[in-house]
Amino acid sequence: MKGYLSILLLTIALVFGQTFDGITNKDITRTVDLTSQFAKQTSVITVSNTGSKSVDTYFFTAEESFMRHLAYYEVRDASGAALQQQPTTWGNKKNNQTFALASVKLATPLAAGATVVLTLKTVFTHTMTPYPASISQAEKQLVRYFDNHYFASPYPTQTQTTTVKLPSSQIESRSDQSPSSSRGDTITYGPYEDVAAFSYSPMTLHFENNKPFLTVTSLVKEIEVSHWSNVAVEETYHIQHDGAALKGTFSRYDYQRTQGQAPAHIPVMRQVLPIQAADVYYRDEIGNISTSHLAYTDNGAVLDLTPRFPLFGGWKFGFYMGYNLPSSAVLGTDTADSSRWVLNITLGSDIDQACVDDLTVRIILPEGAKNPQVYSNVQFDSEDKSKLHYTYLDTTGRPVIELKRKNVVSEHNQYFQVTYNFGAFSMFQEPFLIIGAFLLFFAAIMAYVRFEFNVGNKKIRSAAASAVDDLLLRFQDIMETRFDLHQSLDRALESAVGSKNVTAFNTERARLEATLNKAKREVSDLIADVEKLDGGAEVARKLKEIEAKQEKRVAAQAKLLQTELAHKVDRKLAKADYDKQYPEQRGLFTSLDQEIAGDVSDLTEDM
Repeated sequence: MKGYLSILLLTIALVFGQTFDGITNKDITRTVDLTSQFAKQTSVITVSNTGSKSVDTYFFTAEESFMRHLAYYEVRDASGAALQQQPTTWGNKKNNQTFALASVKLATPLAAGATVVLTLKTVFTHTMTPYPASISQAEKQLVRYFDNHYFASPYPTQTQTTTVKLPSSQIESRSDQSPSSSRGDTITYGPYEDVAAFSYSPMTLHFENNKPFLTVTSLVKEIEVSHWSNVAVEETYHIQHDGAALKGTFSRYDYQRTQGQAPAHIPVMRQVLPIQAADVYYRDEIGNISTSHLAYTDNGAVLDLTPRFPLFGGWKFGFYMGYNLPSSAVLGTDTADSSRWVLNITLGSDIDQACVDDLTVRIILPEGAKNPQVYSNVQFDSEDKSKLHYTYLDTTGRPVIELKRKNVVSEHNQYFQVTYNFGAFSMFQEPFLIIGAFLLFFAAIMAYVRFEFNVGNKKIRSAAASAVDDLLLRFQDIMETRFDLHQSLDRALESAVGSKNVTAFNTERARLEATLNKAKREVSDLIADVEKLDGGAEVARKLKEIEAKQEKRVAAQAKLLQTELAHKVDRKLAKADYDKQYPEQRGLFTSLDQEIAGDVSDLTEDM
């Protein structure tokens, strides 16, 4: 442990003790873009090796408090090639200021006397502070920005110029470092000549900036890979407006009447999704948010997300959205190894002009994927491959790669690749699992119907018992016919009462009663056949009991019909007598009807 600590201290001492001899910045042209919530700086640096030895590393620096807000940087040479970045070191004290040092590896060592032109692009977040800190709904937003009049460098600079681009020409105040000038929304500092290394002169700007100060405090981007259909992307956002806080209460009436008089709010958020994005949804804890609009353009699918309420300074909002991408658009195989798959997809948020404080990207690979590797130009704070995700039909779980990074801007939204091994058998694992489940189910059904699961000896039915069962089925059919005939008699009477046509009723009644008599003869023959069979005596006895009740039912219905005809058609029965006789007769008939139905059901239940 002591050995590692000694090496670390020696490395820091070498960096902090670096004299930076032999390098001179011949010219620096720096542009500071403050037209959004970010401070984007582009510096074109002409570097000269005035020493006697070649150098292969170039250092650049910034005040440590400012460098803490650095989200992104890149250095390119004159050919446009990006140079390799080195780790940043902190705590270098010069001229009563604490500087942080970053460095890049030159594509080729810079020989003595040679020059090279480098372009440094940096993006800083949370460098503008609302001032005043709170404003009313209709006020414009003013911010303050602090920087260095000079391009901070560990090397001496022969000449340098800084141009600051503002979002408007409304400048409340600005610091002055002669020579400097201001014209409209542009401020120029310099040119300054013979600037010493680590020079510092505080720059302070106070100006109007109504651009969205949209901060995503937390973003979880989940990418679920399927080889069968699509790649599902879901993003969960927790956002807030980091501009000047709203002073007083919000007036919905004033907002609806004159939205242009609330210049510092955020009415809508725009995302540019991949052109293949489909099945897009936008929801929060309440449910679907219908205030969104999706349009397909040459540059992609443009999605405008309108929150449930306009965002003013200090306000927060949470939601999640997602979409599907066809697997063919983002998934392919390695040309050198067909079992090695490559996922190629973007990293960060697609929301325009948003700063992400904390980004988590989860890539859920298909079950059976092995040896996953991540390739990205963006460095991550952590990379975890130990987790598993379970969903439908999973057995061993799906491998999950979890990537985390803080302070993410749109420049980080680059394509990155995830490679993994995935065999053909693994791809068909879930279909085989479904097929196997169905086969087991049908095999269980086949076993159930073919095996006897009753406790005790299985009863073997005799031929006589089977014959009795057949006769009982015939009896059941006859009884169902009888029920229908009795109902038909009731309907015929109702028709006669309505039409006063007794002749038609008598004709229909004679036909139905003849059918009932025929059924009676069939039952009589059936009982005789049952009595002839072995063990049929008991069944025949029950059939005779039912037949006796049937005779009573026929008689009960005959009386019922006669009563209704006498009162409703012939008018020979007084209402008082009708009201007394009819309920009794109807009750008797209904009771017999139910008893017969129950007896027939009991008799045929144990067949």
